[in-house]
Amino acid sequence: MYCSASEEEVPGWHVRPVENFGDWKTMTAAIRLWIDSFRGTGGETTLDRTIARTTLYGLMETLFDTVTLAGKIFRSIVTPPYSWIPEAIVESSKVFRLATFSVMFGSLVYVLAFGSVLFGQIINELGAGDRVGPGVYLGLLRELGTWLTYMILAGVAGSALAAELGARVIREEIAAMDVLGVDKIRTLIVPRFVAIIVAGLMLSFLVVLVNIAAVVFVNQFTLGLVPGTQRESIFLAMNPYDLGAAFVKHTFLGAFVGLIACQKGLSASGGGEGVGRAVAQTVLISFFGIWFINSIFNIGFFSFFPQAIEVRG
Repeated sequence: MYCSASEEEVPGWHVRPVENFGDWKTMTAAIRLWIDSFRGTGGETTLDRTIARTTLYGLMETLFDTVTLAGKIFRSIVTPPYSWIPEAIVESSKVFRLATFSVMFGSLVYVLAFGSVLFGQIINELGAGDRVGPGVYLGLLRELGTWLTYMILAGVAGSALAAELGARVIREEIAAMDVLGVDKIRTLIVPRFVAIIVAGLMLSFLVVLVNIAAVVFVNQFTLGLVPGTQRESIFLAMNPYDLGAAFVKHTFLGAFVGLIACQKGLSASGGGEGVGRAVAQTVLISFFGIWFINSIFNIGFFSFFPQAIEVRG
């Protein structure tokens, strides 16, 4: 109930006169007043605690923190000073060294077992043995090399990054940097974020080269194929669409893995248990995101470039 200043005030009501109820500021104030009255008084009410325990609230909070962190990271990358570049080079070499053996071993076992020994034999019996090399190349570049490389990268390098940042948060090193006025994003986060992107790109294309060479070599003995014929078939299957799309997709995936690892590490709390929880969440979210981004990207890629579906050779 609204009344003018000249009217008698009703006992128990404290209503100020409102001249323009349609004014945006007045409506916003009224909505906030209603929400505050609904929540109750105090900084944290029972309703706040109930909502904070829900899964949806946790997901929305993580999404908001991730988007905010991404904006800070990209702003620090494109604006001077670029003091993070030397450390990014060092960190990328560490990530590459940390993940190379796992990525190469996992990809070689998988590709040779299925590409050359199992499905290679079947395709060769059907009279299309010359298609084994191009099929392995396209499969590595579009699917297998992508999710295998970045899932291992997330499990090895992403978890290590989340653990490192989480431990720094628990030891209050991050808080000390804030007190000293040190830009933690530019000094600590950006080099490690860029390192995962660079190392992921190097590993993903190295996986393709190493596995193609291994398949060409092994097919000499398992399928009786001449190496020169296999190389010609692979070169015919190459096209700039696949190479460009792979570069863009792998950059996105590296940024996603690095961003999730940084966000979960910085949000760790509760001692060692909280750090362990942050590491587990980093791996799980990264795995799901890698599959989701890869699927959506490939659907869009083949929609805009249908000519890439054709395998020449």
